[in-house]
Amino acid sequence: MKKESNWQKAIDEGAGIVGNYPIVLSSIRQEDIWGKKNSVIYIHIPFCKKVCSFCCYNLTKNIFNLEIEERYVNALIKEISASSSDNENIVSIYMGGGTPTILTEKSLYNIFNEVFKKNKFNNIKQITVETNPIVSTVNKLSALREIGVNRLSFGLQSDNDNMLKMLNCPHNYNDFIKAYNTARQLGFDSINVDLLYRLPGQSLSDWINTVKNIIELKPEHISIYSLGIVKSTKLYSDLINVSVPDVPDLFTELEMRKAVKLLLQEHGYKINTMDEFSKNGHENLYSQVSRLGNTFAYGAGARGVYNSYIYNNAEDIDDYINKLKIYNNSINYGMKMSGEEKRARYMSLMPYYLGFSKNEYFNIFGMKVELLYKDILNELIKQDLLTETPNCYKLTDKGEVYSIKVSKLFYSEQQMRIEKIIRSYQDL
Repeated sequence: MKKESNWQKAIDEGAGIVGNYPIVLSSIRQEDIWGKKNSVIYIHIPFCKKVCSFCCYNLTKNIFNLEIEERYVNALIKEISASSSDNENIVSIYMGGGTPTILTEKSLYNIFNEVFKKNKFNNIKQITVETNPIVSTVNKLSALREIGVNRLSFGLQSDNDNMLKMLNCPHNYNDFIKAYNTARQLGFDSINVDLLYRLPGQSLSDWINTVKNIIELKPEHISIYSLGIVKSTKLYSDLINVSVPDVPDLFTELEMRKAVKLLLQEHGYKINTMDEFSKNGHENLYSQVSRLGNTFAYGAGARGVYNSYIYNNAEDIDDYINKLKIYNNSINYGMKMSGEEKRARYMSLMPYYLGFSKNEYFNIFGMKVELLYKDILNELIKQDLLTETPNCYKLTDKGEVYSIKVSKLFYSEQQMRIEKIIRSYQDL
């Protein structure tokens, strides 16, 4: 038998060094390497004329006045000026709150001027501003048109004045109709209307009639939100003290959602996310792109994502303003996501988008989703919360109602531990 040579023996035993890894590559497009991600900008305005009883968003506890507005807007402009979004492929801007249109026309001009000065918007397709009917004046909406805003989002919630009063909303239904008609007269041709269901004392027929009334107005986009009840809100106290009727049970919520989904689809609205229905060409581009793209977030409490980093700005307005004075940025906390956290984030947010493509998951993470999540996916299918097709996984009607339950099954171990700690403090 021929004796093995020294060089062959060295190879067999793994002597030497590895100079390249991975050892096998596959075909790839050039734009996947050098092309920039589509990105979005979110701007938070934490002021309202009146705080709705269900609202859990980051709002100032101070009385709103021009002095507070000026301080906040100056800080916001400073944050935008100091940001690094100038070479990004921004396709959508979303200004939310709060009520952005509570600001003066001058403040709105100044904020957007800074954004436009800082960024190149060759590919900008959509600029959305949230508004409340009570502050949607001709002058305010005209200013938005002049700025370049091409999509409005009205926070209506209900067409029932008694319901609006119970929820401590500042407007009534007639205020909304006036503001909506004004927007149409000024040329806004892409309008969203926010509606809430599972409200205290609301019946299935009440909810269906509300949606029918809004469909008659022919908005391009309708968002339906199941009422969330958060401990820090006035509504939570009202329910505990039985000063408002109880909310519908989960079976009724499921029926509410199924009935209105069918109604909207019959009238030409396609479902885009858990909450959003739109006519073709009027999708909320911000929510579509922010799923996988970067989000540059400005304003108190705003949350952004950049590549592997996720971050939150200071929530308290005075803290936000002071941070920008001292450090020239307002980030309060954040994290660099590991591969595990990126996968967990994708899967935890999946229910909001009603499912996901198997190919998309593989293209992002380089592995089949079943490799890590087979047991969870099978259990969700068994519980009728998820269905599988050859190309994707989709939430069922039942899964849409229990979407939080679905999401939490994909939390990383670290996030599950953190949530348990937070819950223990909340229960004190």
